[in-house]
Amino acid sequence: MTTCLRKLKLYGDLAEHLEVKEIEIDVATVAKSIQCLLAYHPKAESYMMNRYYRILVDERPTELEELHYPAGRGDIKIVPVITGESGRGLGSILLGAVFIGASIFMPGAAPALGMGGFTAGS
Repeated sequence: MTTCLRKLKLYGDLAEHLEVKEIEIDVATVAKSIQCLLAYHPKAESYMMNRYYRILVDERPTELEELHYPAGRGDIKIVPVITGESGRGLGSILLGAVFIGASIFMPGAAPALGMGGFTAGS
């Protein structure tokens, strides 16, 4: 799989907590971008575990099943979701613990392990 130099952009309280808004990375998938984030900022894992996020690539929401798919060439954005936000029409919202776990496990392991997110509006 070919990698691509791109930016991983962090928003809201996550960017404030880690004191970083952008990281330049060379990855092919969203899962690899999460792994890079955790490698460079180990405190991110515990901070993100019980919070919800929307992951966007080229402004398109990423579903849990797509974490290991090639992510094109666009920037990857991790956007915190405020608890109670209705999220109508805003795409997939994932618990940090779920997408961190799914990023570390082999592709396709998330559904088999019972890991799941929920889709906004459902």
